[in-house]
Amino acid sequence: MERRASFSPLALAAAAWVLLVAARALTLAPDLWEWDEILFVRAVLHGIDLRAGRPHAPGYPLFVESARGLAALGFAPFRAAVLVGFAGGVLAPAGLAALLAAFELPLAASVLGGALYAFLPAVWLHGGRPLSDSPAAAAFLFSAAALVAALRREDGRLLAAGAALAALDFGLRPQTAVALLPLAAVVAFRFLRRGRVRPVLTALAFGLGLSALAYAPAIRGSGGWAPFRDKVAAQAAYVRESDSLSRTDLARAETWTRWFRDPFGPDALAIAFGVLAFAALAFSFRKALALVALFLPLYALTIPYSSLQAAPRYAVVLLPLPAALAALALSRLRSVARIPAALLGAGLVGASAAVAMPAVVEVARNPSPPVAAFAALKSDPLLAGRPLVLWTGLAMHREELLPGARAREIGEDKTASVTREELIVMSDDAIFGQKPVRHFAFESPLLLRISRARYLNVSIVEGDPGLGVLRPWLDGKGDFDWTTGDANLVEGDLLTVRGVAGPVDVTVGAVASARAEARLRVTTNGPSRNLSLRSRERGTLAFRAFPDAQGVLFRLRVAEGDVALANFRFTPAPGGAP
Repeated sequence: MERRASFSPLALAAAAWVLLVAARALTLAPDLWEWDEILFVRAVLHGIDLRAGRPHAPGYPLFVESARGLAALGFAPFRAAVLVGFAGGVLAPAGLAALLAAFELPLAASVLGGALYAFLPAVWLHGGRPLSDSPAAAAFLFSAAALVAALRREDGRLLAAGAALAALDFGLRPQTAVALLPLAAVVAFRFLRRGRVRPVLTALAFGLGLSALAYAPAIRGSGGWAPFRDKVAAQAAYVRESDSLSRTDLARAETWTRWFRDPFGPDALAIAFGVLAFAALAFSFRKALALVALFLPLYALTIPYSSLQAAPRYAVVLLPLPAALAALALSRLRSVARIPAALLGAGLVGASAAVAMPAVVEVARNPSPPVAAFAALKSDPLLAGRPLVLWTGLAMHREELLPGARAREIGEDKTASVTREELIVMSDDAIFGQKPVRHFAFESPLLLRISRARYLNVSIVEGDPGLGVLRPWLDGKGDFDWTTGDANLVEGDLLTVRGVAGPVDVTVGAVASARAEARLRVTTNGPSRNLSLRSRERGTLAFRAFPDAQGVLFRLRVAEGDVALANFRFTPAPGGAP
């Protein structure tokens, strides 16, 4: 009986590992999806050069150099980068299991924590892509495990191993390694108090020396220290200006739901992990608090300085904490109710996997929308060879997938005049009031939550000189879907439409709310128009408009009541652009 008890957790760990490897291997990224994947693949092909954006600063050199090593063995650059991401995707859950074991959780609970983390929807989605997030998470977790074990056992070899793994993490994604410094300082202080200076100096030499070696390729490939430093500084300034969150942003509920709800997918799954996290704090306070303290610097270095759009991807390195707390709570429950704890743990892993599987499989089995769109632009006889007007976010995809194509980018205000020969290519948007000739999209609605929420659809629209690219802005509290023109507007809302090239006939259907009458007022560069509707009455607002000196086509204000709008229709008016 004693032998069976010791074998069972090991068998569980082996089975979980095989399942994880198989799940990751069967859902590897098939092609380039996000723009930073392109930057990494370029670096694998040509070497790191921050001046040329291969990739952006700080270069993530150990990720790139690992992939270059695989490329030297004959793997295509994209596949080599994917395999490094895959290695991180299967090692990171093992790293969490090692960390929980270092916190003296039983092996079964440690394995459960790793499995919970592995199959969280956002983690599974990004665990097999050519990105540095998963390898960095793996290095962070193994380093933390070694440092916690060194603290408990006062073992100098574990301290040196933790420092070496932290240096590895620094070469993969530096901000995750910096977040280890408080833990490393606590461990070093414990050793110094015991008069053990030599292990601390050895670990420091390992950490600093290996970190310097890790960045040597990035510095050399970028033309030396000065250009490398300048690019890192420029990237840091960009993050501060474009991605960093204000105090107002940090006080908004939407910020925290994007980080701590969306990566889980359905609300019920996020709530389940949240309840278990609070249970861990209630019933195993010291260990739970230690886990929170370990991850808190990482949260502080990530959340305030990261785009909310990319939150589920960056959360890959943050999500070990809720999985660890859930495993801790289930471990305590197991001591009083073994079978319910086992069923609940298995149910959570199964629920996470079941939720994630359709979206993950769709991404793994289908070309990404940008890849599919540029393949059509290359091979479709009706589209091939025509000049392109591109949404800015697709410029890198065009360079990589359709080099040499005639193309220009839509300006910062996202409006443009076009010629009849041009094709408009938009990502994650539709052309307001125009139907695409080709449309490529992922179908799973879950991807809007668990992915970066970009490049989920790409539309190709025939250029119309009389319309160009129209862009609406809504000031107010209403709900407006500018890709269709469907809207629910409330009193005081102002809808402004800009960017047309010439006179346009506009029609839109309107329905007053059941509560009261509604009155709309349209202001154009010509006569104004009003539409009054009784409660529940339907009507059509039709008018001719042409842009003013600021490019405003018309303004539609809800002067009274609430109103629902149907699709806008735009038709170039006689005398418009040729």
